[in-house]
Amino acid sequence: MTTMETEGTRTGLKLVYLWRHAEKNPSNAAVNPNQLTDAGRREGFECGVDIQQQRKKTLRVYCSSEDRSRDTGWYILAGHAGRTFEDASALLYSDSEERSLYMPTIENLLQQRVPPRIRKAVKEGTLSAKDAVELCHQIVGQEPA
Repeated sequence: MTTMETEGTRTGLKLVYLWRHAEKNPSNAAVNPNQLTDAGRREGFECGVDIQQQRKKTLRVYCSSEDRSRDTGWYILAGHAGRTFEDASALLYSDSEERSLYMPTIENLLQQRVPPRIRKAVKEGTLSAKDAVELCHQIVGQEPA
């Protein structure tokens, strides 16, 4: 996980960490490539513990809707809350209502929205996944009319 830190506002100090996501399975993995590896889950958890140990009382996590990003955020929040890694892992895969305590709450603002026409073209096989990603980057990079 790459970390970038920045500090300083007019009203006081704030610390911002930017992570893309923790280590994930390789794209050609037999398991879902969007899932974190065991090392990635532990990495996210330990980041949360480190932030908590720096006496940072509040922590906000923003992430995309992708599994690997959401799970990274979840483990960061669980580590910050003082859970053990084993307990956090068991809770993540449970159906307990307590699980929602560590779910990043503002993810809907950052959901990746692929236009239906692109989704349809990929499903029909008339557009490759690679070309679809490139097209989405072009769309996002365009200035509004």
